[in-house]
Amino acid sequence: MKDTHNPRTPSTHSRRTFLRVLVGGSGVAVGSTLLAACGSPNPAADATDATSVPVAASTTAPAVNSSTVTLTIMSRGNEFSAEETKAFTDANPGIVIERLEDDATRFKAMLAAGTPPDIFRTQGPSVPNLINQGVLLDLTPYFNASSMLKTDDLAPSINFYRVDGKLYGMPKDWSPDLSMFASKSAFEDAGVALPDPAKPLLYSELATIGKQLTKREGDRTLRFGYAYDSGLLPRMLQTILLEKDQQMYAPDFSTITLKDNPLAREALQFFFDLSKEQATFTPLNPSASWIGEDFVKGQVGIVQYGYWFSGMISTTESPITGPDQTVMLTSPSWFGTKQVNPTVTATGFVIAQGSKNPEAAWKLFEFYNAGAPAENRAKSGWGVPGLKSLYSLMPAESPFQQQVQTILKQEITNSDYTLSVNPYYDDSVFGTSWTTNLEQALRGDLSFDQVIENIETDVNAAIADGKATSA
Repeated sequence: MKDTHNPRTPSTHSRRTFLRVLVGGSGVAVGSTLLAACGSPNPAADATDATSVPVAASTTAPAVNSSTVTLTIMSRGNEFSAEETKAFTDANPGIVIERLEDDATRFKAMLAAGTPPDIFRTQGPSVPNLINQGVLLDLTPYFNASSMLKTDDLAPSINFYRVDGKLYGMPKDWSPDLSMFASKSAFEDAGVALPDPAKPLLYSELATIGKQLTKREGDRTLRFGYAYDSGLLPRMLQTILLEKDQQMYAPDFSTITLKDNPLAREALQFFFDLSKEQATFTPLNPSASWIGEDFVKGQVGIVQYGYWFSGMISTTESPITGPDQTVMLTSPSWFGTKQVNPTVTATGFVIAQGSKNPEAAWKLFEFYNAGAPAENRAKSGWGVPGLKSLYSLMPAESPFQQQVQTILKQEITNSDYTLSVNPYYDDSVFGTSWTTNLEQALRGDLSFDQVIENIETDVNAAIADGKATSA
């Protein structure tokens, strides 16, 4: 599952026009690996382009007109099982769902035409951007009236969907996203002692271990010591800054500061140096698929993903990286004095302000997030439930799942943070600039200082354009 993180400006549009579409469509404009990073079902599962099935509403939501209504939902096919769909159908054949596969291009076109999906998949950091464009329906009155979704039962990740005191959606599930998973066989092969899973590594220690676990054969890398999702880099940087209560953006979000922030420079230097030393994937030696699959294949020693990734490991039969050969590690720390491990994705669902059937859309939203689908997701281990009352359903049968739950409980105590989200641009601009400039630097065409300066310039230009188009 390859994460692109690479929005390209269409040749037929100006850069400002593109930014307007990008900002408006940011809810689904992020790459697939990023969207998998918050507890979706198996990201490798196939999904059809669209299905049209009647779906029943929950019994506690407001009444819907007796005539048949059609809801359009943009999601992934593996997020609504056939059994769950049938449960909706049996309960209320008066609501028909047309499901569209999660697709950035199609979403932007629907948004431009003024016909957005009634319900669509997004990430928490995209919510302020979408609100800024007038795309999202304020769901506060619906939450307040719901007997299924109680606000005091919502997990901390709900804060990504709460803006100016209003709720615009909720995560379908979440994870403390900067935890790690280690391959026992990789450590044994490299002759390196496995670290204490509950003791946070310093990033500097992680770099050392990453280099020790890296295995080469001539010019070929057989195993990378450490892998992180480059599309998450700006958010990872934010968590490091939070250890010193620093922010990446100006208070009014008008600019980003990197080159004149010593801690930001040090953190980016960490990832830059690992790339130069080929201890992690780089633009010159990228993942052929996605880093989770690379880990399962034994091509990575440590992968930095949240709790949701345990769901994939639990179903892996590989003798190299299956549950008997994998250990969950707590998230690393820059200074060792404060651990910050919030969700950085908070993948969930929202309802479009332009929905012609908001009450019916809420019925589906409510059922999906508090009914049988939510219970099934909790039991799968593919993410921490969006409702605290469902935490007890997370799997803890196998020794691996028990070890994961032990670490997860510790991680949750360090997760009650919400990243400061810039409403004027999509941070995939940062990730794309990082990848582009890093490639040039690895080829010897740019210095580290030039990489940092170019990223800052690209991001600030995108912020300025976003402010202009939203004014």
